[in-house]
This record gives sequence, structure tokens and C-alpha cells, in this order.
Amino acid sequence: MSATPGRSRVLARGASWILAAAVAALVAATEGPRIVATLRPPPPESPDNALHDTNALQRAAALRDQAFAAVAVGQRAGVRQKLDEARALDPAGDSDPPVQEARRALDGPGAPRAQ
Repeated sequence: MSATPGRSRVLARGASWILAAAVAALVAATEGPRIVATLRPPPPESPDNALHDTNALQRAAALRDQAFAAVAVGQRAGVRQKLDEARALDPAGDSDPPVQEARRALDGPGAPRAQ
């Protein structure tokens, strides 16, 4: 007894759907998180993040002000550390002319030499 041609076609079509579903499940399991991350819009700016950024910028500005004041009176101890800490909090602010001037003053005449 052989299967009728109509029944073979139905079985083949059903097997095709099962195979397609298995491939879709495999792709979803392996690539799903990356696909979702690509399609998902970035999270909105939260007030907590904005507050943290503002606090970091304010802290960087305060550290730079302390460094400028120390350089103005000829003190060098701890100035580079303050400028480096400010740079870690606010990298863009490190390119400001007063910061670069303070860094040059640290490397200029009278600067402690590395032994």
C-alpha cells in the first residue's frame, strides 16, 4: 500500500511548516536579543542620569577652581591630581584654555622634576 499523492503533498507541506518554525525558533533563540536591542529605541534620559551628569560637571568645575587657585598662588602640590580627577569626571572640560594653561604651569620652570 502506498500513500495517495494528495496525502503525500499534505505531509510534505506540514513538514515544511515544521522546518520553518524550527528555523525561526533557532534564530529567535540565538539572535533574538541582538535583534530586539537593534530595533528598540534608546531609553529616555532619566532625571537620575541628568542629575548624576550635572553633579559630575559641578564636581569637575569645583576641582578645577581649586587647582586654578593653587596655581595662582604658586602651589603645585595636588594640582595635577585635581586636574586629572576633573578630567575623569568631565573629559571635554580638559581642553578648555584655563585648564591647559594650568597644566603648562605645572610643567614649566620651577616644576618638580621626576627623579
